[in-house]
Amino acid sequence: EAPNRNFVYAWADYRWTGSVGAYEIEYALLNQSGDTVRAVSKLTDHSGATVDTYDEALATAIAPNGRMGLLWYRYLYDYASSAWNYNIYYAILDASGNVAVPPTNLTNNPYWGSG
Repeated sequence: EAPNRNFVYAWADYRWTGSVGAYEIEYALLNQSGDTVRAVSKLTDHSGATVDTYDEALATAIAPNGRMGLLWYRYLYDYASSAWNYNIYYAILDASGNVAVPPTNLTNNPYWGSG
């Protein structure tokens, strides 16, 4: 619950683009009555992905000023090479649900594993 008494709901929604799969982060703000304050908005968009891209294990936190932090890991999988990559991402929304800090890679892991 944010200080303005709204609730943030965030989740990962699956999408198949025809060549790769993706989990993208979406969110909405609701008031205490469950009414929509901000309609469903997409935080991450993997429509241009060339490998499977999964944003998963989402965590949220609300600051006293109403800003909302979201944290998740991004898992990339390349079927052509059977290789994968993991990184941790975050984003910050303001109290109205506008993106204050866009999705940002915290770990910048360039290494791909396989096996």
